[in-house]
Amino acid sequence: MLRVPERKSILATATALTASYADVGSAINIEGWTDLTLHCKQTTGSVNALVKAFVFPTGSTPTATTDGYQVVTNTAGTEIEYTTLDGEYAAHPLNNVSGKYIMFQAKNSGGTSGTLTAFLTGNRTLVNGNVVDPLDVSLCAATELTSSYATLQTVAQSIFGYGNLTLHVTESGGTDNALIKVFVGHTGSAPTAITTMDQYTASAGTEIELKCLLSESASLVLPGLTGKWIMVQGKDAGDGSGHATVAVRITGSAVNV
Repeated sequence: MLRVPERKSILATATALTASYADVGSAINIEGWTDLTLHCKQTTGSVNALVKAFVFPTGSTPTATTDGYQVVTNTAGTEIEYTTLDGEYAAHPLNNVSGKYIMFQAKNSGGTSGTLTAFLTGNRTLVNGNVVDPLDVSLCAATELTSSYATLQTVAQSIFGYGNLTLHVTESGGTDNALIKVFVGHTGSAPTAITTMDQYTASAGTEIELKCLLSESASLVLPGLTGKWIMVQGKDAGDGSGHATVAVRITGSAVNV
């Protein structure tokens, strides 16, 4: 097994931005990548540059960010804007992001005078020159939630040997935000309930509730999480007037062979 360093161009030369977000560069295949980092340079004497990332867990090469899953903050579900200050060089770790393709949008923080140069780096896991099969599995099709947590799978999904786990959640109900809880098993056969599984929690012992905003597609990373099995639960966030409906996929990159 070999970890091959990768470097791909997003904007190889300084490219003018505007005050509105627009797609920049082309889709980059990140199958099997780990430790993704976005490298940006913003021209001196202009304004700050803002960049958003969109992940595609499956499918053919995308040509626009339209159907991508935006990388968001886990517990608030709000978009992450990677900021490079005026005249600065910045390395932005895309903590734990995985999928098949990634694309970016960029804009100036104000005005129309900024230019941006950007690259993506990471490490790709190879065996005999071939990418080790990445994890890409649907955990549940579109499912309407209720005000109480319910398990969204009939059986746990294996994550054995995978890292950089990322949940890709689509909310299609359009009337409420969705909350997701994650449970991991580290031994035995595939559980059919969360009863004996370990809940994904913060260091203080508080449960972590992932959030997908209504009518959004969100990539929610699970930094540092490993195990043998994974299950998810979901419920309405109670922020809206009806029920959330979610579909959930999981991606990851092989870390052991």
